Amino acid sequence: MKLKISAVLLMMIMGVMPATAQNLVVNPSFENAGMPSLENWDINCYAESSEDAPEGYGEWSMRLESGNFEGCFPGIATQILPDIVYSPSSVPVVNLSGWMKTEEGFQALSKIGLGVPETGELLFSVTADSMEWFYVELVDTLLNLSPGTAYGVILDAGSIGGPGAAHTRFDGISLTMTGSFNKGDVNADGTTNIIDIILMVGIILNFNTPNEYEQWAGDMDLDNDIDILDIINAMLIPIASK
Repeated sequence: MKLKISAVLLMMIMGVMPATAQNLVVNPSFENAGMPSLENWDINCYAESSEDAPEGYGEWSMRLESGNFEGCFPGIATQILPDIVYSPSSVPVVNLSGWMKTEEGFQALSKIGLGVPETGELLFSVTADSMEWFYVELVDTLLNLSPGTAYGVILDAGSIGGPGAAHTRFDGISLTMTGSFNKGDVNADGTTNIIDIILMVGIILNFNTPNEYEQWAGDMDLDNDIDILDIINAMLIPIASK
């Protein structure tokens, strides 16, 4: 029996997902012309092709071995996505999804996430622990990107503390960019106008406590504070667009 359960976290999304959003992941189903392939994925410990896939996703998947605190760690497979980059004036909104299936025996907390492949650090992730194919999906606004850092998809088979290993199968990995938000757009409606200015004034006067996105959008000059200079900069955006 196939399980298809979608765990969706929607953050600050007020637009419509493009109908033809491109999957930025290369070799998302771990096969090429019907043959098994782990090309384009960097394996930290050990992985192999498995002739087991969710319905509609070909014949093959990746069987990834968990990390072991007494051996190889972490048990991850990664792929850098060059299109995910820091911008001082906008943030991308992404949709990350895929299938996971754990094995009987050692259990580890498996994840699909977006983060820094070089270190294994995750910006966000979604977990699953099912011995049937399990579909997960996560939508997030990438507010915490840093300049000069390479970001990508991280498949994590979890970790165990003693001899042995756990294994997780992954398949159908997808990451699409569904939109973006710009500095000054405090209410996330796609434009910067008097409503955003009013919201920024309310924040300055302590009438409103900004959430993480509002703080990012209102901080026009990147000094980690919202003040009168940010209001002036935000007011210049409608003028510049005319």
